[in-house]
Amino acid sequence: MELENKIETIVNKLKHKPNKISWGRRCEDDRCCLHYYLNDKEVNVNIYLDTVNPRKKGYMTIWYGIHIQTCGLFKYDKIPFIIDSEIKKYISAKKGSSNVKPFSNFQIRWGEKLGNQDCPYLKRWTFIFFGYSIRIHHWLKSDDKRYFHDHSSDLISVVLKGKYRNVKPIDESKNPDDYIVQDGVVTKNICPYSVEGIFNSFSNFFNLKYSIWKSKATEKHYLEIPKEGAWTLLLEGKPYHKWGFYVNGKKLRPYEYFHKFGIIQDKKYQ
Repeated sequence: MELENKIETIVNKLKHKPNKISWGRRCEDDRCCLHYYLNDKEVNVNIYLDTVNPRKKGYMTIWYGIHIQTCGLFKYDKIPFIIDSEIKKYISAKKGSSNVKPFSNFQIRWGEKLGNQDCPYLKRWTFIFFGYSIRIHHWLKSDDKRYFHDHSSDLISVVLKGKYRNVKPIDESKNPDDYIVQDGVVTKNICPYSVEGIFNSFSNFFNLKYSIWKSKATEKHYLEIPKEGAWTLLLEGKPYHKWGFYVNGKKLRPYEYFHKFGIIQDKKYQ
């Protein structure tokens, strides 16, 4: 992949050449990690992305010798590294957004692509005032349906055009593909209900109960989008909850989830 190849090129210019390279797990502080082995000792390569001050430049640190988390003796080299478009694109894909800037209390974010940049599952336009946000979403593909996710704030969604299914769990502790027994019947752990746009028909415009739904930040779900797509207006309160995906009852933050499982929404996904 692009990022690994770029790191490998830099590493190969160093005096000490690795004898094994593997893409490792994400570090706990949201940095992308690459592991390789030098004389059978694990070496950690960190790509830093500053999420506090986007004006700062990223840099890469290569730690030689024993893995830094072993607290053993080590020596290190620092290589200044500006995050160019390729690396920014790669890290964005791991995060799930084309815009890696942090959210702030006053902000306009225009035409962001979420997911793979050549085939995003969502395009969004965001207006943030005093921490509250108004968002226009153009849904192109479904959410990640492998696991349920929650949100950072309470929200109200108004479907403007198109339709989709909002899928919630029956048993909050289980995955979508898990089977449960409900009323004596074995079924998958999903409870979908359909919503459609207020501009889909004249009757929908005056009967909004089929077009508007609301959710607490901690409620889990995913959206199942048909190939025709959908447009929605999203009203969000102030963030108060760290959102993530729930895998086998364990919550994974976005960086960790996308790094571990990748982005499923390719060109064939719907």
